[in-house]
Amino acid sequence: MENENKQRFIQFPETYDRRRLNKMYRAAGLPDRKSYLLRNYFCAMANLYGTISLAAAWKLIHAYHPRGAITEEQFWTFAELARHEDEGYDIMGLDECFADEPPHTPQERSIISGILFDTDEGYADMLNWQRGKPLYVPATQEEMLYYADWRYVEATPWQKKLAAFLMKRMPKNWYLGERERALWEVFFDVRVDGDVHLLLGAAEEWGLVMKRDSEVEEFVALCVDYTNHARLFSNRGHTPAELSALMPHDFTQRQTASIGPRMREALARGTMTVEELREQFRTQEFPHESVRTAFLEELERVAAELGLAAGKEKVGRNDPCPCGSGKKYKKCCGR
Repeated sequence: MENENKQRFIQFPETYDRRRLNKMYRAAGLPDRKSYLLRNYFCAMANLYGTISLAAAWKLIHAYHPRGAITEEQFWTFAELARHEDEGYDIMGLDECFADEPPHTPQERSIISGILFDTDEGYADMLNWQRGKPLYVPATQEEMLYYADWRYVEATPWQKKLAAFLMKRMPKNWYLGERERALWEVFFDVRVDGDVHLLLGAAEEWGLVMKRDSEVEEFVALCVDYTNHARLFSNRGHTPAELSALMPHDFTQRQTASIGPRMREALARGTMTVEELREQFRTQEFPHESVRTAFLEELERVAAELGLAAGKEKVGRNDPCPCGSGKKYKKCCGR
């Protein structure tokens, strides 16, 4: 269904207090251990996919429990009662989210991460970005349930390298708990939005200490590598690299590009040239050529904005300063 021009209309189900819910669960004959397990599954799917239909969610859960440890009747009973819980997800139909939608049956509803309702177009945009993409399925129920904790991040080589880089350069007065919380939040934000610039923006906000331009270049490369291998809402849990391999001709990852303030400053000072950065974008691994194109176009826009020539030579520290002062660059603008 097309949602690009849908008018937002949010009618959230009423939230019940815990006492009332417990009474309803008992009346429905749903054991605590099963409602607890299903709640974890729903949280995990909201945190991994952003949104997933209840029909698809049941198919996954049934695959993880083929011998009937959770029955279909228990699943749908829980889905109806969980609509009234205060969790990090909502269970709603399109008729509760957009105007002029025909009534939906309970079986046509979806699990939706609450964060998708933070902006007017968040849920509609996510439905459009996910359209036509295959669903990522963790190999085991244990792997799926890791995502019940929003802080969980798959420890890939790219994630480990970026986390180590960030932790080392965070403000020294931050406690370990503050550092870990900051990492959890930014990694979750990348999963939601899939944008490299979120990592670059976080670096500026945190005041990360990067003393050399080579560190800035390393940071940008680490950000791109991590985002290429991060599980994204927009890819239904797949990483851009996985999806590019699965859908080489149909891949439609959002085209985003951002050249942050530190890199702009390096370009303006002449310690990094437009040609050097262009070559980096040309050789860097990207999930799709459309993303590379977006970065190259953004570079040209920034270069024009700064009035830089494409072939400008990098200024050495002992070279005459290009400002015309007669001093060496390291004693003048290169300080």
